[in-house]
Amino acid sequence: MRAFFDSEGSVGKKSIQIQSVNERGIKQVQKLLKNLGINSKVYSYERKEKNWSINYILCINRKEDRFKFIKLINSNDPNKKEKMQKMLKAGMAEPGNAPEFKAKLEYFDDDPRGI
Repeated sequence: MRAFFDSEGSVGKKSIQIQSVNERGIKQVQKLLKNLGINSKVYSYERKEKNWSINYILCINRKEDRFKFIKLINSNDPNKKEKMQKMLKAGMAEPGNAPEFKAKLEYFDDDPRGI
């Protein structure tokens, strides 16, 4: 998950996002995050170029959820890591406000091909 975030994710002032053209994949990431107690929303948009694929953006917006993401997943990318630390310091993801959470990992495979 961390490697996927490092490759496809970004850190904004008040959100953590992951972007992909793979709708099924982004929904699997959303389900994994939900199993970890991290709420997110998935949005889609069509680009102006007609030959380009629809993009799907998973957004983590709530403070508590951003804190959980930072604590459980984080990043190996120095720039993203620095932005997440700034988010914590600025109170955009407050550890004091985050409720206790326990993660239950579930393995799933929705693809009949086993991919």
